[in-house]
Amino acid sequence: MNYRKVMEEHLGRKLVKGEIVHHIDKNRENNDISNLMLFPTKEAHTRYHYEQGDLTGIAGSNRKILVDGKLLCCRCAVFKELKDFIIDSKAQYGVRGVCKECYKIGRRKS
Repeated sequence: MNYRKVMEEHLGRKLVKGEIVHHIDKNRENNDISNLMLFPTKEAHTRYHYEQGDLTGIAGSNRKILVDGKLLCCRCAVFKELKDFIIDSKAQYGVRGVCKECYKIGRRKS
């Protein structure tokens, strides 16, 4: 049975748009309810993986990571406000993945 259906059966309702069903043991074939966790949002799921120190389970983990409205700088690995990043209208979230501070440091080195 599909893992989303297993969770719906367990909850006694349909999943709400945006809810994420997570496999605890990372085995997507193991759809036992004891192996499934429900997150209300993608952000909550991302936060869980970040707190576990494991970003491999995040869909698109090679993309920018936004948690609680803060973005993870790809150089210094610190969560910062979006205003602390270089504006780039073509980029995801409208900013580059490196914060202004790290960008300045990188420019001085080159």
